[in-house]
Amino acid sequence: MSETSEAKSETKAPQTCCQKFAKCQRDNLFTILTLIGVAVGFGIGFGVGSTGPTEVTIEWIIMAGMDPKENGKMGGAAVGFIVGMDILSGVIGVITAYLIAPGTRVVAPGTAPPQENTNPMEAPVTTSDVFADLFLNIFPDNVVGIAIFQTKTTREYTNPAKNETRRIIGNLFATDMIGLIFTSIVFGIAAGKCGETGRVFVEWFQSLGDVVLIIMRWFLTITPIGVCFMIAGAVVGLEDVGGTFKSLLLFMATVLVALAVHMIIQMIIYAIASFRNPFMILIKGFKVLICIPDMIEMCDKYGLQKKITRFVIPLSAALKGDGSGAFQAVACVFIAQLSKVDINVGTYVIIALLTGFATLAIPNVPSSSIIIIITILSSLGVPTDQVSLLFAVEWIMDRCRSGSIGLGHLFAAAFTHSVAVGRRTEHQDDAKDDEESGKHISDDEATYSE
Repeated sequence: MSETSEAKSETKAPQTCCQKFAKCQRDNLFTILTLIGVAVGFGIGFGVGSTGPTEVTIEWIIMAGMDPKENGKMGGAAVGFIVGMDILSGVIGVITAYLIAPGTRVVAPGTAPPQENTNPMEAPVTTSDVFADLFLNIFPDNVVGIAIFQTKTTREYTNPAKNETRRIIGNLFATDMIGLIFTSIVFGIAAGKCGETGRVFVEWFQSLGDVVLIIMRWFLTITPIGVCFMIAGAVVGLEDVGGTFKSLLLFMATVLVALAVHMIIQMIIYAIASFRNPFMILIKGFKVLICIPDMIEMCDKYGLQKKITRFVIPLSAALKGDGSGAFQAVACVFIAQLSKVDINVGTYVIIALLTGFATLAIPNVPSSSIIIIITILSSLGVPTDQVSLLFAVEWIMDRCRSGSIGLGHLFAAAFTHSVAVGRRTEHQDDAKDDEESGKHISDDEATYSE
């Protein structure tokens, strides 16, 4: 017995300061290297600024799918709240970016002011044309072609004197993201309805998704080096360094405003649905924004039914990314403003929809929001060379929006409980249900803790 206690005391010997410092470095090696890459990138950019601007190009293609098959009132409330909040985040992000306009404070490097139309026969498109393109791209006539081109409407004068034009529907070589998302949803629902026969189809796409994530992680391992040269290339050609940094700070403030507005709306919706104080979740939620088991335990202590929390929290963790949606929407508008690209009402609507739906399938890897931002900008024909500036502040914004997303998971569970159970404060009215679901609960907890 004494030998066992001595062995335990030896294994639990206090670590020295050097050992603690080394462990901290190992645990945060990726973040440290990324910060070093940011610093070195700025150094190279300022050091060789006199040699002229460098053009950086990035091209990523991302495909995502989901299988939204749930049942009953609980599933409908959960999915409705999650999808609604994701779309709302994109709308709020676009509105705040439009009102604050963080990208209009500086002229981007290598960006020329908008030029007059050099083709005298080309007429400007109307708002109805933009919305028509939106619906034409939602329902593509070529499923394979959505990865290559999208529908684009142009107009040309038939009689310039009378301002008569004719509409021309053509193709623009850019990924049709909104059509890709809609097609993925349709195929996912159809595959779920097929049951056993559609399992092979679903497993193939799940395998493809795993392969793509592994490839993305390979690229992300060299993020510090990539960030270094991307920032260096962007900083080299800066004409107004102070203005650029002011724009980045204003961009961060715009994202924080969007996240705050979105959180307030979530709290109001929950308060109306439950007649309970949303600040209780807000205060308790800051202590458990770590992992799913802690969130579930917090929901249990708050008085939510176990069978609801075990269902909604993992579902929300997989689909709900409203914090990222707000960040992506603000970033898309910010880059477009920075590049002096004219944005009309239809383009704002497309950005809000694309960012809202893209958050439903955003991969759980670092900097994945940047990839989606690049994809959306490419589909809109906006230059993506200024996206590299976002890497300087992305790691800070990632912490902010991660906290917003974590609180959103808790509000999703609380809202679903209020809708499915009613405005009752107790959650253990039916002991039989808890006993029947006890086995499943223990199995789920073991799964989430892995």
